Amino acid sequence: MGEADGGAGDQGQAAACGGRLERPRAGVGLLWLDRPARANALDQAHFERLRDDLLELSFLDLRVLVLAGRGRHFCGGIDLSPGNAALVEAVSSIEDADRARALVRQLKGCFSPLRALPMVTIAAIEGACLGAGLELALHCDLRVGAAGSRYSLPETRLGLVPDLGGSTLLRRLLGPGPAAYLGLSGRPIDADEAHRLGLLSERCAEGEALSAALRLADDVLLGSPTATRGLLRLLRHSDAEATTQALHEETEAGVEAVCSGELIEAAMARMEQRPPAWAQG
Repeated sequence: MGEADGGAGDQGQAAACGGRLERPRAGVGLLWLDRPARANALDQAHFERLRDDLLELSFLDLRVLVLAGRGRHFCGGIDLSPGNAALVEAVSSIEDADRARALVRQLKGCFSPLRALPMVTIAAIEGACLGAGLELALHCDLRVGAAGSRYSLPETRLGLVPDLGGSTLLRRLLGPGPAAYLGLSGRPIDADEAHRLGLLSERCAEGEALSAALRLADDVLLGSPTATRGLLRLLRHSDAEATTQALHEETEAGVEAVCSGELIEAAMARMEQRPPAWAQG
């Protein structure tokens, strides 16, 4: 897989988002996850940068936002390196539920602005879309995935819960059966299976996710602004009360997982290249 193409007709970068935002055409923004050396994995600083970028975007005159990853991958999930302050905080929160809850809410709050943007959002996915990366894509209205892309929620293998919206939004999108399969097994699926299940709105050739997402954006632009906003509001909020409650319950499940301390055993197992030796719960 080659590095994603910026698409035809790039009119230059906007001043907002520190140059991570481009304007491929009128009414369309392209926001890059810009950490290709780490498969665009998110550490504390990059979670916060994404949140700040999304909050800035709400003030721009855009009708569609495409979210893509620099390099070969969309997003490899949470950065598991020891220097990630979010992981350090998770370990430090093991005996403090309030502290763990604050961390989960803070990280979840870095993704949730996507669902509040007054524009259609499209994830353009190449390569890895794993863990928190898949949760991020689920916050988008539409997802375009290339052949060769792969998807998984491996959190339970790490002693964690997909608590950044993944558990709730995946169940709402796919139904309980497929959501249970992905979440409980931790197994990766390919683009064909993701499209068959309904996780992907559209499947395209390898290296073409961005181009396909921009073509989809062009189709969205054919609709009238008022009608598009109205339909988007209905699609997002038709079950808003149930979703809000489910997201709260998801947070509490995440807190319970953090406070169990099982992520320490998961980290040790990764370092020692062995399966985790879970205590019987």
